[in-house]
Amino acid sequence: MSDTNELIQALESAEDQLADAEDVVWNVSTELCDEETEQSLNELVEELWSVQNHITEIKETVPEE
Repeated sequence: MSDTNELIQALESAEDQLADAEDVVWNVSTELCDEETEQSLNELVEELWSVQNHITEIKETVPEE
């Protein structure tokens, strides 16, 4: 397997794990009554989205083999 393929697989794995984390944080944030904690968790979800977007951008720059 080439380094490029391994990189793409690692990035896709990271995306999947981030999506799972996003789901967990989102579910917790909607179940909490504490508005301040909910806001913090919503900010965390937005940061997770940002990281996912960066991963997508990186994947788009990886040359195809």
